[in-house]
Amino acid sequence: MTLEPHQSATPRGWPNEEILRRAAQDLQALAGWLGAPPYFTGDAPIDTPLKKLVAAHPRLVAYRARMHARCSGSDRQTP
Repeated sequence: MTLEPHQSATPRGWPNEEILRRAAQDLQALAGWLGAPPYFTGDAPIDTPLKKLVAAHPRLVAYRARMHARCSGSDRQTP
């Protein structure tokens, strides 16, 4: 499915309030799950099959690098 720039990727018919409510719940759960360690998996990131699948897509790797640089101010370009 290709979305035009004006289209939303959210489920059709859901009011914005419901989407925001669900997003707030998800973020609260993630924040609670993260706790004190720097990563969800503990003190260090781990290699996973999903990470390897993503690494096989140059556009996703480039997107991740752009977002990392934008959010952290880092010029790091590794996946």
